[in-house]
Amino acid sequence: MSFDGSTIKYDFGQNHMHLDSLDSGLSDARALQQEVDTVFKVLYSVYEGQGAQALQSAHQQLASVMESAVQEMTAGNHRGRDQQDLMAALDRANAADF
Repeated sequence: MSFDGSTIKYDFGQNHMHLDSLDSGLSDARALQQEVDTVFKVLYSVYEGQGAQALQSAHQQLASVMESAVQEMTAGNHRGRDQQDLMAALDRANAADF
């Protein structure tokens, strides 16, 4: 079979495997967030005064960036799954027309 550019082949099984792989990455990202929080908690016990305030500010900024990234990844994964489901339904509908 040659590819002439006018056909799109969806491999739904492969697509689901990739989406599942993203789920694993999201779990890893959540675990990393917890590890970072743990490191900061240890550092809080060492720093006092302005150093502690600066550390807390840095922690809040990093936590915000990390949470935003995880939320974007989660939303993208959901959109990917929704699109996958939509294409599978369209494929079934088109196949039923034959």
